Amino acid sequence: PISLLFNPLIWSNETVMFTVEGNINSNASIITRPFYKGEKISKKHEKGYVDVFGLSEGFRYYFDREHKGWFTAAHFTFEYVSMMHSYDDSKYDRVEDSGNGIELGFYLGHKFRYGRHIVSSIDIGATYGEVFISKDGKDDVEDVTNIGIGIDINYTIGFAF
Repeated sequence: PISLLFNPLIWSNETVMFTVEGNINSNASIITRPFYKGEKISKKHEKGYVDVFGLSEGFRYYFDREHKGWFTAAHFTFEYVSMMHSYDDSKYDRVEDSGNGIELGFYLGHKFRYGRHIVSSIDIGATYGEVFISKDGKDDVEDVTNIGIGIDINYTIGFAF
């Protein structure tokens, strides 16, 4: 997604995401999206990290044949979250935890084809996510992953085989 080029410039988190779309028939496909999201916490009296490894699986239905034009999609995401946060290097203020997260999203989008092999798409959707981690760790994790209801906007450029 193009947003990955701009995301680190605005926020301090890192994101790496790949998308693979496999055809089921002329109107439907399966989307697999492995990803990593992370953030290093480095402030005057605080330090730590949040790492999120995930896999999103989705189904996309195109209203036109040939996998182009308007589509609707649903995605289910599973995440593994690991975090550590300390304040002034004090072992008493150190929070270290790991947990899992899930997310469900529904999208509406449009896919463009340029020639035979170049594609781009834009979609917007509503998501709901939850992370199962301690209360102390949830505040740091909220900066990196979605907790609760959210809006997701994606723009992608890709290569079709």
